[in-house]
Amino acid sequence: MLVRSGAVTPTDELVAALLALCPDPTLVVDHRGVVRYANQAMVALLGHPVDDLVDRPLDALLPPATRARHDEHLRRYFADPRPQPMGSGLELEAMHRDGRAIPVEISLGSVATADGLLVAAALRDISARRAAHRELTEANERLGAALGLAQMGVWELDLTTDRRVYSPQLLAMLGMQESHADSDAFFSSLHPDDRPLVAAATERAVRERGSYQITVRVRRADGELRWLETSARVVCGDDGAPARVQGVVRDVTERREVEAQLATADRMASLGLVAASVAHEINNPLAAIVGNVDLLTAGRPPDGAAREPALADIREAAARIRAIARDLRMFSRVEREERVPVDVVSVLESTLRMARAELRHRATVECELAPVPPVSGSESRLGQVFLNLLVNAAQSIGDGGGEAGTIRVSTGLDAGRRVVVTIADTGSGMAPETVARLFTPFFTTKPAGEGTGLGLTICRRIVLALGGDITVTSELGVGSEFRVHLPIAAGPSITAGAVAGAGTAPSPIAPRAPRARILIIDDEPILTRTLTRALAADHDVVAHNHGHAALELLAQGAEFDVILCDLMMPDLSGMAVYTSAIEARPELASRFVFMTGGVFAESARTFLASGPFTVLEKPIDLPAMRTLITARVDRARSTLAFAGEPG
Repeated sequence: MLVRSGAVTPTDELVAALLALCPDPTLVVDHRGVVRYANQAMVALLGHPVDDLVDRPLDALLPPATRARHDEHLRRYFADPRPQPMGSGLELEAMHRDGRAIPVEISLGSVATADGLLVAAALRDISARRAAHRELTEANERLGAALGLAQMGVWELDLTTDRRVYSPQLLAMLGMQESHADSDAFFSSLHPDDRPLVAAATERAVRERGSYQITVRVRRADGELRWLETSARVVCGDDGAPARVQGVVRDVTERREVEAQLATADRMASLGLVAASVAHEINNPLAAIVGNVDLLTAGRPPDGAAREPALADIREAAARIRAIARDLRMFSRVEREERVPVDVVSVLESTLRMARAELRHRATVECELAPVPPVSGSESRLGQVFLNLLVNAAQSIGDGGGEAGTIRVSTGLDAGRRVVVTIADTGSGMAPETVARLFTPFFTTKPAGEGTGLGLTICRRIVLALGGDITVTSELGVGSEFRVHLPIAAGPSITAGAVAGAGTAPSPIAPRAPRARILIIDDEPILTRTLTRALAADHDVVAHNHGHAALELLAQGAEFDVILCDLMMPDLSGMAVYTSAIEARPELASRFVFMTGGVFAESARTFLASGPFTVLEKPIDLPAMRTLITARVDRARSTLAFAGEPG
């Protein structure tokens, strides 16, 4: 119905009919800024009776503070009356009868009449919209403050446009300014070895419409390497298809350092647990060596026919001790946080040897170690995981003798083409409530003093950090099954044969080398004497137990075809000998072959990573060493011969 005072004309009735159809509060003003018409919705919005709306200046319906600005806007509009639809951004405040300011959005239109230009204004109350926007802004500010306090960043990937958005907190973690962030800010800062890990995790989550949590390395803009943990989930659109991936990130560098210390302590505790097993495994072959050596050196040593079996037993026993020493090195070394291709089957075999005594008195071990692709990880960390799971399996069976239970160890591939290692037992099993808390820090079912409750927690974190996961199923009185899923490595595998002399199988007889001059540098006299005896028949050998003496010899110009140098020595390390020697005589660099009983120092690991060095592991495989020397001498002399030919 038309709300207007005074006489009603046919034009008024037409306007009234049109205004009544408008759902929004609407009024019409003339060029003087006087309200000529208003609909019932406007009466309801402003709370004014009819006489307060019509034939009054529009200013009377506006808060005093906005009147001057509105008069100027109205003057400009009458000068250039272009339509302004709803949503074009024109907002102001209207004044309710009780004095309240009501935020409104306005749409404007004009029509020329006999009485002059009239302007129609439709108003829409946006109080709720502004309140919602204010609440959203405050919520975002609170979230931002909370994320800042928690040192957490947020990112989102739009799967339809591949556009990435990062929060200021995340950019700060990356050492980037907001103005410098690009669409690949996070991904481009990732360590190159971790980019395939993130891509695979994202692809799997999108495919399964699931989530993931991984820990990755990033290189900040200032060059600092940091560890970030990101948890992400896939968000689907209305059609059910994956639309976005949203994630939160936190810097866990300091936590990683603490966890590394805890992991080392846990690994040492696990080794302590199987120490009796290791001692037993060493003592048996050692007893065979000592017994056969005593037999061969007795007052009446056996004749030639009996000597060969004794020597064969000594060689076999020594090979077993060499394998045990290698297993110990794998478990005890502290590695840098690097992922390399690892042969899971080889690690499992070493772990089973380490835990043999702990296992065989409790259960029968059944292995189905099928060949699988190498995984991306760390030998010592994975060995720690497998050792923990094997020992837990054995302890769940109890001390009933070797036939009391069964432990099954197998390898294969899961449905997602990841390597899966399964360790199952027929032990006591666990209730669902125990399984639910199994990976909680400090939770343990062992008696007080027999467990820290960190073993499985650390195992899970190790596996998650490698981009994998651990699943477990268990039933009381039946047993448990742990499955370790690991991503396949992108590069070639690293096997025992990658290091000279690492194999335990007897080496083939080395071809006879041309006679060469060999320098041996090692602080262990018994080893230098053994190597000298082994090589002296075919080569001219000089041995020194002190690095300074060897350097002095080299400084005098002594020539050697091969220099066998211990990596770690007390007076002067092999690294220092090498550095000093090649500084004076660069041609000696290719003649060095390093020997080591284990690379434990960070300086040694850094040194070996700096160049393509050849390393012989102790105990030395003599046939392998002879083969290496032959190859070195042949190559060196071929190079010299070629260099001397006329060009």
